[in-house]
Amino acid sequence: MLAKLMEFEERFLHNTTPVTPTPVTPASPLVALAELFMKKLSDAGRMSKQELIDMAVKEGFFPDGETAAQGVHPMLVSMLRSELIREVSDGIYMPPTFSQTINLRRVV
Repeated sequence: MLAKLMEFEERFLHNTTPVTPTPVTPASPLVALAELFMKKLSDAGRMSKQELIDMAVKEGFFPDGETAAQGVHPMLVSMLRSELIREVSDGIYMPPTFSQTINLRRVV
């Protein structure tokens, strides 16, 4: 049906111009890393800060562990404040609780 409508418009206008797609802005690498952390935490259930740092280096987000530690820490703090993840003990992170997930979905 949509194709027929497009065909009708093309015949009616006689002058078609190609539609250029809207440029997509690439997500920042840190956003991609945060999404990866949330996915891995959901799959694994819990991970230590060191495991997350090692994963960030392994996935190529950082060149080495020291640089990764400096970049991952502020991101984890931000994710904790946003309740995207939770810290159950010193350096052990888990996905949000079910009630936190419901609250996040209401906001979004």
